[in-house]
This record gives sequence, C-alpha cells and structure tokens, in this order.
Amino acid sequence: METLAGMLGWTSYILNWGWALWMVFGTLIGGILLACDEWRLHRTQPKPEAVRAYADQLEAKHGREAFRLNGEAMHEARLTKDFDRYRFLKEVSGELVARLVSQSAPSE
Repeated sequence: METLAGMLGWTSYILNWGWALWMVFGTLIGGILLACDEWRLHRTQPKPEAVRAYADQLEAKHGREAFRLNGEAMHEARLTKDFDRYRFLKEVSGELVARLVSQSAPSE
C-alpha cells in the first residue's frame, strides 16, 4: 500500500510541475508573440505624407468618385487579407472624409 501511495504522490508532484511549466511557457510565448505583433503593427503604420499624397492623387484623378473607389479598394484588400493595405486605405478614407467635412463646414 505504501508503494501505491508513493507512486501516486510522485505522479501528482510531476503533474503539478508539468502544469506549472506549461503555464509559464505559455505565458512567455504568448507575451513574445504579442510583443512581436505590436512591433510589426507600429512599424507598418501608414505615413501621413503618403496618405495625403494618395488622397490628393485620388481626388485629382476621380473627384467625387474617390470615396467609392477607395471603398472598393478597401473591400478588395480585406477579402485578400492584405491588412497593411487595408489599414493604409482606411487612413486615406479618413483623410478624404476630413477634407469633405472641412469643405462643407460653414465659414465663420
């Protein structure tokens, strides 16, 4: 009986340490993955100059259709899972909306 109790004791000891190591390694690996993802997202953030230049180009070439064309390009980027392009086009959309709002705002 003592042998069985000793085996169960060692088994529970090993399983507890295994669970603790699993949690520690999972937390470390998860933290590293999150840090890498945040670094990549910060690194690939669209430059305001590039956003304004692309919005200027769209407005000059297509006028009021720039909104629709940008929306279609955003949809395509989302479907192809090109998230960096989608993020860039989302910033362009924000720039186009800001321009429209500033043009339609009453002058004081």
